[in-house]
Amino acid sequence: DVSKERVSHYVSPGLGYHWDVSDTVWHRWAAVTAQNSDPDLVLANKAEEAAVYVYGATVDPGEVTAQDLFKVLLVRLGLNPSDEVSVTLRRGGTPDAFSQDFEATRTVSGYDFHYIGRYFWDGGRGILISGWSQNVLYKKYKSVISHAVDGLRLDATPAAANDEKVGKFNAAVMSQVGLLRLEEKQPLVALGYFEKANRMDPSEPLYLINCGFVYQMKELYGAGINHFQSQMDLVRKSGRLLSILDEMYEATGDYAQARKYAEMALQYTPNDPEYVINLSDALWGLGQRTQSLVVV
Repeated sequence: DVSKERVSHYVSPGLGYHWDVSDTVWHRWAAVTAQNSDPDLVLANKAEEAAVYVYGATVDPGEVTAQDLFKVLLVRLGLNPSDEVSVTLRRGGTPDAFSQDFEATRTVSGYDFHYIGRYFWDGGRGILISGWSQNVLYKKYKSVISHAVDGLRLDATPAAANDEKVGKFNAAVMSQVGLLRLEEKQPLVALGYFEKANRMDPSEPLYLINCGFVYQMKELYGAGINHFQSQMDLVRKSGRLLSILDEMYEATGDYAQARKYAEMALQYTPNDPEYVINLSDALWGLGQRTQSLVVV
């Protein structure tokens, strides 16, 4: 569903930009916003045949490069940066402040969607605006989509990142950069990003799960156990996190602790095969061979 009210002006105090167009075709796309809180702004025309999304984040430019953030925002938009996107124009400025236009075609269930957009980088603040429609309809909507992309202008950088939504998205960006480093086979570098994402948003289980993945991959069981123990309020709320903690204890030979957390994980998903096997392994390690065989 889209809102009844037309939208031609928007100001984002959290990211520091404003958006203005003279076209009167855009409405808030409430159905998408309800399902996906990542974009700062989501608009569609009444027929839902054309749409505009704005994503943004503020990062430490010493930790996240301009192009890393560009890739991350493209991923959040649903595009594959390496396969689908071409940068069509880069506009002046300096390495610390510039904008670049991009274009892409994405195929979903046999349908082609055409995207155009612009990415702004300003010393650690990155904002991406993109408009799209189905490829067969793109000529029909090209003008209003282009106007929408041209309508975004940067304002002064916000003094402090005190916007909760922006803060949560910044944490998601940090985690996504970690995934990029994993793809580049730099797991320890990735771990640093996952740990920072966890500090930025300690209520999100995914970031600690990502940390656990690297702790196990690199056999950093002591560091992993200490980190998880420091986050027990979160760990207790997730069967997956409890299972990872169980596995790290098992790897160190502490089968009593492994059993404890395996049983807690099974309270969330009693029939999960992985959790059942973990409990069986812990019982076997404790010498309870018959009980170990019974649980599986």
